[in-house]
Amino acid sequence: MIIPVAAKVSATGRFRSPEVLDRDPGWQLVSRIAASEKLRRSQRWMRFFEDRLNFQYEYDDAHGFGYFRNMKPSSGQDKIYRVQWNRRGYCRIAYLSNLSANGTALILEGTDMSSAEAGQEFVTSNQWISQLRDRLSLKSRARIPHFEALLAADLAVNSAPRFEIVSMRTIDTK
Repeated sequence: MIIPVAAKVSATGRFRSPEVLDRDPGWQLVSRIAASEKLRRSQRWMRFFEDRLNFQYEYDDAHGFGYFRNMKPSSGQDKIYRVQWNRRGYCRIAYLSNLSANGTALILEGTDMSSAEAGQEFVTSNQWISQLRDRLSLKSRARIPHFEALLAADLAVNSAPRFEIVSMRTIDTK
């Protein structure tokens, strides 16, 4: 299984729309692709973020698949969001303060590569950023608060042509 994890850090703590990211020297992009579940588990830095998130990534060794456990399901939400190969996958997007609390981190993590790519599309698309702002009831110039979202991606031959937001929560800053 391939799990991509990416983080974007801003010294200003501002999450900006995609057309601005390329021109903003304040953004640093840190990206990594863990080529197997074993390697993903060896990337211990994620454990420092996990306790702040509702959707906990887990891996079923016996059956060979990853999933997100919903720690506090809201009405109508599932407790488990598990990849269904070539049908449906999930991507967690978390925008929260970094470990030093002097910047921000954007974490993308998928149950499979195609779902993680849906997350990448989400954070780099003006259309999806606009929908995110609407979902959070933000005015046009308002700062995007820290949040966690879970996307569901319809998978077709290792691609994620369609996806939707399954859940969205703001994250309290400490």
